[in-house]
Amino acid sequence: MLEMRLSVDESNVLQDAVFFEKKAAIDVKIAANFKRMNKGIREMTMAAALPPSILASSGRLYKGNQFQHYLPWQASDAIRSFAGEDLFCFRAVMIWGKPFSFNLVIGGKWLETFLPLLTANQRALEAAGFHFSLQDNPWDVSYTHLRAHETSLHL
Repeated sequence: MLEMRLSVDESNVLQDAVFFEKKAAIDVKIAANFKRMNKGIREMTMAAALPPSILASSGRLYKGNQFQHYLPWQASDAIRSFAGEDLFCFRAVMIWGKPFSFNLVIGGKWLETFLPLLTANQRALEAAGFHFSLQDNPWDVSYTHLRAHETSLHL
């Protein structure tokens, strides 16, 4: 016979169907906001005259339930260009229980193209709450060092 022992807290969570209704409603709102954000960012980037290959791809929404093996998440790429090592992506990420993060991920030829502009403006960007990160995995979104209002630029 299988025996399962739950704490009172675990039992209360298991019986709380309202939580899942609220989560579903919140997920819909986050996806809708990500779509609006994608539209606004695409409009801004069109005005910035980014290279056509960066603007060729439309935005995309992603979601799952297993970030770090147990957390639900949603992500949105407003602009994205992936060609081997050549990466240019503006990604927003929401992980339940963590701050939202907004990331400009660049690599390869796009890093070579935009790094001079970013480094020339690094102090102003940092003063505005942006953080720069150089790492082997540009897709790491476990920003334990960031506060809720901060942003990371992955180079």
